Amino acid sequence: MLLPAVVLLSTLGIFPPSPTITVFRTRDFAAHSLPDVTVRSAGERLRIDAFGRVYVFDGKTWFSDRPLADEESGAVAFLALFEPDAVVERTDTAGRPTVLVDVPAGTKKARVEYRFDGSGLAAANLVFSDGSGFQFRRESSEPGAFPPTEFDRPRVVAPPPEGLAGRGDGKPDAAAVERLFAFTITDAEQLAFEKAGGVGRFRPRTRR
Repeated sequence: MLLPAVVLLSTLGIFPPSPTITVFRTRDFAAHSLPDVTVRSAGERLRIDAFGRVYVFDGKTWFSDRPLADEESGAVAFLALFEPDAVVERTDTAGRPTVLVDVPAGTKKARVEYRFDGSGLAAANLVFSDGSGFQFRRESSEPGAFPPTEFDRPRVVAPPPEGLAGRGDGKPDAAAVERLFAFTITDAEQLAFEKAGGVGRFRPRTRR
């Protein structure tokens, strides 16, 4: 029987309610390692760093700087646990979902399977409708101390109002500067740029 879920992390023990940093090792189904997923939890608040993006949960709603793209959709393995319209196929004896189905993931749908232990979420398998997917395995869980800003909502990046040319009147455009600083460039993207001849943090310019 499929049921819509309203999941409360504080009562179901998905992540520790005390300030904690939990790290998950990430691999795709071809056994390629990907950057770890880091979850900061405190009470009903969460901050998830996954696939080059930041997601913040305030106990009711997820916030991010832009809609989820296909290349970032592996993050739904964590986000879907706290969506009120998530469809649960099975739960464990504590009421925690062990299988979610028909999870929206970019332009695809996904099925997510979870395993829990005494410390909360231990592992997740995410399978997309095209057969690809990711495996997440908890690598560590340590007490953390977070400043209030750790759970600030990510800055929303809006498109420039008049194209990329900016103001065009020679005056400083503060909004354009904010957009530039809000862009996130992953290590993989930076490395590909430098392999194509660009200069950056992995291959600094040599002075002569």
